[in-house]
Amino acid sequence: MTQRWRAPSGALALGCAGTLALCGCGEASHRRAASRRAAAWAFGPLAGYAWSGEVRSVSARWIVPPIGEASSVGFAATWIGAEGSGSYPRPLIQVGTNEVRDPSETSVDNTHYYAFWSDRRAHFRGISLFPVTPLTEVVARLRFSHGRWTVQIRDTDSGRESRFTIKQEPRATTSAEWEQEDVERLGTGVRFPYPRLEGTEFRDVAVNGRSPAQDALLSSWMSIGTTLLRPGPLVGGAFAVLHGAVSAEGERYLRLAEKINVHYERIDRESSRWGLATPRHLIDAARRQLLRALTLNISELDREPWPGNVAPLIRALVRATRTARAKLETEPMPGAPGYVRTRRESVSEREAIGRLAVRIRSRLGIPQLAPTHAVASERSGTPGELTQP
Repeated sequence: MTQRWRAPSGALALGCAGTLALCGCGEASHRRAASRRAAAWAFGPLAGYAWSGEVRSVSARWIVPPIGEASSVGFAATWIGAEGSGSYPRPLIQVGTNEVRDPSETSVDNTHYYAFWSDRRAHFRGISLFPVTPLTEVVARLRFSHGRWTVQIRDTDSGRESRFTIKQEPRATTSAEWEQEDVERLGTGVRFPYPRLEGTEFRDVAVNGRSPAQDALLSSWMSIGTTLLRPGPLVGGAFAVLHGAVSAEGERYLRLAEKINVHYERIDRESSRWGLATPRHLIDAARRQLLRALTLNISELDREPWPGNVAPLIRALVRATRTARAKLETEPMPGAPGYVRTRRESVSEREAIGRLAVRIRSRLGIPQLAPTHAVASERSGTPGELTQP
């Protein structure tokens, strides 16, 4: 399916692409304002949660969400997964169900549901396992042992099950995920239409045999035109995919984040190519540009009014960013004494700032993860075909 996420880690790491969905309640003026805010942001194809750490197993169960009778054509996926770290494309293994109303079929019976699995070596293409029935429960599990993943999914109503093992890729798996996805066309980055599903809820959500704590989860959000989908709170090991709305404060924070992240991503790209032969004037010019952006961003953060439960975290973020800015002004040139130590300290500071940003976005009700690269996947074959791994 789609591979994607980055947690906040930039110089300021204010926020990531994503926000809550339309709430559909309140006065008409509120609904229009929420719609305008939703339309202002283009978010990713996923709504769900990710957990960071060494992953030995991931599991959940869910009722296969039916496509509503009034829904147009579309392609959705409900899945669990385990993803590795490193550069794109990262290792990813996933198992789940697809919900499809196929535009290529003219028959009345053009709606299909099936279990699938995928990984990077399959080029993230979903491989069909067996058909499932909407409104029946499936149980999915990924378990790592002795260098191999066991992939398992079972339809508890029909008893149909697929279970097999595959070899682990060289890089460690560092993220567990539970997602609802608007599937993209393979290799194009263009999404299929998203069908109107009648409710998605993950139950018995677990990583390494235990239900994760809410504050250990990072949220991702899906945008479908002006409609936005978000994961609800994890309660009793379960969460639903819901509609919501971004607040004015959340929008303000995201706009500040967007401006500074553009600058920091640029210097990240440039600094990855710096070496002993890089002319000093190029490095100095890139740093000055980022310093100006940081100065403006700190000023804007300090000037804006923030809700009482967010203001102390904003002040802490401003202090940490001022410290990072001061160190950037005096950072040695590549190859100079102290350069390696300073860069190591900078990475540590960025991680601390990223953790602050995650807490801020949580309190503002905006997503904590953003899509980076998207690799689309659709299942092998046509809707009537099923292939075994």
